[in-house]
Amino acid sequence: MKKLVMIISMVCLSTIAFAQGQGQRPAQGQGQRPEPPTTEEMIKKATAELNLSTEQVVEWTAIHEKYEDAMKDRKTAQESRKKMDEELNATLTEDQQAKYAKMKKSQERPQRKD
Repeated sequence: MKKLVMIISMVCLSTIAFAQGQGQRPAQGQGQRPEPPTTEEMIKKATAELNLSTEQVVEWTAIHEKYEDAMKDRKTAQESRKKMDEELNATLTEDQQAKYAKMKKSQERPQRKD
């Protein structure tokens, strides 16, 4: 009888402990930000959408690498993003610049109203 009570107690305690742990982490897609795309993914997408030449791909890769560390720091990320976009835009033809502007506009997140 004591063994049965002990087993039931252990099952109840482990169930309670397991249930408490479930609320600590949100499920995938609920409250978690998606991982940002890698440099290769961004350049691959730009190559497909803007029809980048091989020279432009090399330039874009170098520009992304130049700003990589600055983009990780929240304090400098916004300013670095502007500078990087200006440099990327300078490597494009007029047609590509128009497409790039549309691409950026479609990717913008709505601004929070505080």
